[in-house]
Amino acid sequence: MRSYIVLLLLHMAIFFTLFNPSLGDPKLCLRSFEDYGSCYKVDCQNLALHKWPRSLMPHNCDCDEEIDHFVCTCHIVC
Repeated sequence: MRSYIVLLLLHMAIFFTLFNPSLGDPKLCLRSFEDYGSCYKVDCQNLALHKWPRSLMPHNCDCDEEIDHFVCTCHIVC
């Protein structure tokens, strides 16, 4: 019985060592998208959440206005 418990604990230690999630910060990349309109009428953060899945965690979005459209640039998880 004692050897069974020791083997079980050893297997659990190996399992948690091999499958430990990453503890570092996620790597972020810049991604952009365009749409028609002007920056004062839109919220790039909300548009990014509708455009990309939430698992990409878009944040720090900026809006740059062009002649007839705007460009939103956000940080997302690569």
